[in-house]
Amino acid sequence: GDACDNADLYYRFWQVQLDDGTIGWAAEANNTNYFIEPISAAPPTATVTATETFTDTPTITHTATFTPSETATETPTATSTSTATSTNTPTPTATETPSVSCTATVSAGDTAALISAITAANTSGASPDTICLTQSTYILITVDNTTNGANGLPSITSDITIVGNGAVINRDAAAPAFRLFHVAANGSLTLENLTVSGGDASGAAPADDGGAIYNRGTLILIDSTITGNSASADGGGIYTSGTLTINGSGGGLYTTSTTLTVSGGQISGNNGNARGTQALVSGAVPQDLRS
Repeated sequence: GDACDNADLYYRFWQVQLDDGTIGWAAEANNTNYFIEPISAAPPTATVTATETFTDTPTITHTATFTPSETATETPTATSTSTATSTNTPTPTATETPSVSCTATVSAGDTAALISAITAANTSGASPDTICLTQSTYILITVDNTTNGANGLPSITSDITIVGNGAVINRDAAAPAFRLFHVAANGSLTLENLTVSGGDASGAAPADDGGAIYNRGTLILIDSTITGNSASADGGGIYTSGTLTINGSGGGLYTTSTTLTVSGGQISGNNGNARGTQALVSGAVPQDLRS
């Protein structure tokens, strides 16, 4: 109404229903005047319709996504690498020493067994025999035979090798005079690593030749020593009319043979009253045998 033109007035309207069922409008003004006017023709009704408005607000969700990545992992591989290296390292070489097959082995100092072994070898005669001694001294005190003079050991009539192994065969100083070895024309004697000493050849010829050895056959000395022997005639150490080979050995000798082989060695310590105190050889004389 007009009151609306007055800026000092205001109204509040609301729709009410009285006890008698009358529906009308009620108004309240700032001057506290109230009135109710029944509603005959309802004024336009303001209908408030609640409208749900959905506002699509983007929601940003940060999601940590881990995507497995194929990672190439290098795994060290043990590789065996053979590198050929040329090394000049001396390799110990086993030097093959020819084995000695002993026909008989003589115990230390057993002179009687040595004599028996030589006798057995002479008797067999079919094949070479090797007699092995033990490092010791074998002492001769009696004469065994008188072939070409007195001899302390049996005369060699077959192929015999005596391996001394550092042994010594010696005539006892109190024994009668005799040489130690006699080699017959059909005999062959090899002495290896043996010392022969103390022989004494004396008496009527030929007993006075070859203080240690009287050789008519084949005599080979290997790394052996003929020393401290004597003869009243020829060959204080060795008298030979056969074949003599000396290798690394020594001894005074007299030879009437045309075959003499000397390789090393020294002739010393023997005494021959006639010829061959150290050496007397027909023809050319090896330098190391000259006295």
